[in-house]
Amino acid sequence: LTQGVKNTFVFQNEALLRSHDNDAVETLLEASSLQEFADAGVTFAGYDDAASYYRDTNPMNVVGDLTTPKLILNAVDDPCCIINNLYERSSSSSSSSNSSPLQSIDA
Repeated sequence: LTQGVKNTFVFQNEALLRSHDNDAVETLLEASSLQEFADAGVTFAGYDDAASYYRDTNPMNVVGDLTTPKLILNAVDDPCCIINNLYERSSSSSSSSNSSPLQSIDA
């Protein structure tokens, strides 16, 4: 799967990506997992490090703004939205309760 992502996103855009950050492209190409690939690619989203990227793009930052019930499906091994996000408290939540506004159903 990781090789397919490299083929689709890196090799087809390699010249443009290298013009932005050659070192990051090398790190992308060395990645042996989707997580390593995602971590290496944060520079192309304007971030200096993966921790800042994941902090700022964590969907739990906006879940408190949802007013309509939603069904959200998430794989346990999703490299973009880790399952532990489900159990975090949203910093934007107006609720005084310590429980998550989300429910987990384990398959």
